[in-house]
Amino acid sequence: MLVQSIGLKQGSGPVSINSTFTDLKIYGMTDYTIKKVVPDLGNYRLDFEGELPALHNEGGYSISGKILVLPITGQGKSWSNYTVKASLICSPKTKGNKLYWNVDDFMFDLDVKNAIIHMDNLFNGNKELGDAMNAFMSENWEVVFKELKPVVNEAVSALLKDVAVKVFSRFPIDQLLPD
Repeated sequence: MLVQSIGLKQGSGPVSINSTFTDLKIYGMTDYTIKKVVPDLGNYRLDFEGELPALHNEGGYSISGKILVLPITGQGKSWSNYTVKASLICSPKTKGNKLYWNVDDFMFDLDVKNAIIHMDNLFNGNKELGDAMNAFMSENWEVVFKELKPVVNEAVSALLKDVAVKVFSRFPIDQLLPD
């Protein structure tokens, strides 16, 4: 999957960053395990849980801000093991004599099981400071992620809602969810 651009801004708390990811290539989306699917067809809703153990991304990004009391600027890549929960909320729409689902909302909740964070060119290329920050972030990724989780979930929800809208507007529900 290729994401042209996505921005994350977290302005308060121990992690305060402004980052933009560009030409983000997301790998490992085909290596997944669906743990649970709960269809509520009468209310036009699908809830599901899954794991993406090999999900990782590469691409350009810029970041500036602070992690705890440490300033951070740079660019690079990261990879992680993710568990996701998502809910697709729809409303009925008839085209011709076929029933489609109009995607009203896509709620996404990401839970990271492990993260290794590496950013290139931190501190204007100062290798010692960059290595120390990368080690710090990889050792303390839970704190970093806890602060960023709401903005990450919001950004990914919007991205996946756009994908769901394209799929659900193209195919009637009896083709997407056959009996």
